[in-house]
Amino acid sequence: MILALTGVPGTGKSAVARALGAHGWQVLDLNAWIRGPGSREPGVVLGRDPQRDSLEVDERALARALERTLRSAHADLVVEGHLAHHLVPLDFVVVLRCAPSELRRRLAARGWPPEKAAENAEAEALDVITAEVAELRTRELLCAEFDTTGRDAASLAAEIDALARRPTAEALNAHPLGACDWSDEVMSWY
Repeated sequence: MILALTGVPGTGKSAVARALGAHGWQVLDLNAWIRGPGSREPGVVLGRDPQRDSLEVDERALARALERTLRSAHADLVVEGHLAHHLVPLDFVVVLRCAPSELRRRLAARGWPPEKAAENAEAEALDVITAEVAELRTRELLCAEFDTTGRDAASLAAEIDALARRPTAEALNAHPLGACDWSDEVMSWY
């Protein structure tokens, strides 16, 4: 099984992916792959955005570059990163969400500039990743959304592992895309 663990920066993807490793999942850190071997793949890295201090990535070239690796995966593999949902083939996409105020705190604790933390909190408030996943979704692709606010990575990983290994309709319905609603919090910004 290939599981994409996605969400805006700061939602807990890396910590949950590490915890999934304890459940027998192999973990591919997509950002590390892009900065390492992926940076040598033609067309994957388009350049650097100096304002955001981040790499610009061609999502289609990234998907093509990783397709052979994903198709040859012989074990349960979790691909962790905010672009993971753009890859093919995938069996399951899990979107991690976090209340924007908590997300800002997490990113500030990492030393992120306030503008960059605010931009990511706004992307979270606007459901940017969830909307992208919904747009890419096919009938065969399983999708779920988890709120990481105030939750520890180990319990989230156990819940995600159980859902991925036994994706019943009841369990999937407990974690529908779009379930997180930050509109009350966003209204308090104004």
